[in-house]
Amino acid sequence: MSKKNLGVLVVVVFIVAVAFTTSILLHKSSTTSVKQESKESIAIDIDKQMGLAQEQGVSTSTETKDNSISAQATTNKNVVVKVVPTQPTQAQQQPKQVVVTHQKAELPLDAVKGFAKSLEVGNVDVAVSYFMQNTQKGYRESFKKYADKGQIHPVAHAVLYGKVDPVKLVDADTGLYEIPVYPEGFSLPFRIRVIYDNKVGEFVITEL
Repeated sequence: MSKKNLGVLVVVVFIVAVAFTTSILLHKSSTTSVKQESKESIAIDIDKQMGLAQEQGVSTSTETKDNSISAQATTNKNVVVKVVPTQPTQAQQQPKQVVVTHQKAELPLDAVKGFAKSLEVGNVDVAVSYFMQNTQKGYRESFKKYADKGQIHPVAHAVLYGKVDPVKLVDADTGLYEIPVYPEGFSLPFRIRVIYDNKVGEFVITEL
């Protein structure tokens, strides 16, 4: 090979090498540019989406507050408070009554105290239950006259607030007992008579 041909070959090889190198550099530059543009495009899209989300959030929050205020205003406008005066119940209107029941008279004095305490609270029915059955009707009428006036029968009043003497057996054959009761300020007593009634199984009052 002549020197001339060798020189041409070297020039061709050099040109090819330069062209190849230039092609590679252009390709890298193009790839880098595309990647950069892609990143910038993605960044722009993200910014747009975030901005839209923030706008929607603000709008939703504002709408929620507006709706809440509107609901409160509507509620306040529609609510009507009615004040109903409290009426006393029937139990409150009526005075409290003390309930008394018949307590079995095991002793003569039990019958006397039972009838007096019953009349103190105005219970005539329980009071007469301490009397012998054939006398109950008459004493019921007498006790009721005092109860209708808001008063207590004088004998019952003496038992409750006067002086009560010890029980005396006045007739051993019949088992009749007598209990002297002195009203306040008086020296003459009421003489209450009590007997044991086998029919009812307790002491009952025969007379005042």
